[in-house]
Amino acid sequence: MMTSVTTFARRIVSIAVMCGIATTIGIARPIANKRDQPSSLRCQDPRLTRLAEQGLARSATLRALVAQLERAHVIVYARISDRLATGIGGRTRLIGAGDGWRFIQIDIDDRRPKADVLSMLGHELQHAVEIADAPEVIDEESLLALYERIGVFKDTRTGPNRTALETSAAIEIERRVFSELLGDRW
Repeated sequence: MMTSVTTFARRIVSIAVMCGIATTIGIARPIANKRDQPSSLRCQDPRLTRLAEQGLARSATLRALVAQLERAHVIVYARISDRLATGIGGRTRLIGAGDGWRFIQIDIDDRRPKADVLSMLGHELQHAVEIADAPEVIDEESLLALYERIGVFKDTRTGPNRTALETSAAIEIERRVFSELLGDRW
């Protein structure tokens, strides 16, 4: 009898913890529930989910980026943000690390045409892959060290931080995704 009460109590605690985690991350869901669909990319907005699904269907580059993330111990939360500085289409941040997993947040400005938004998603996913490929990145300091090594400083001329770290790989991915999407005529 005591064992079943203990088991029941553990289940209740587990459910409560899971509910807390889901609330904390904004109830982000993988972009698809099917077994063969990615779970490392979780969109926090239904509009972005639909757009990401369309992009994955049309862009081999986006699919390859997500496949790379699927093989890594990272979870990427993508969301639409109206808090980006003027002229900034997206941003990638490390939001946590623990137990061998790293959690990355991508903010996207969706006030642009679909192809531009998806190209920016590809750009930011490339940054997520760069982080995933660097297991030493576990906090802001190690993230900055990575981008000082692989990136360049870019003058944004807006906001309190006038510079941002950028990589040529992310710029190339953005161009490639845009090119793939234009071929499908939105």
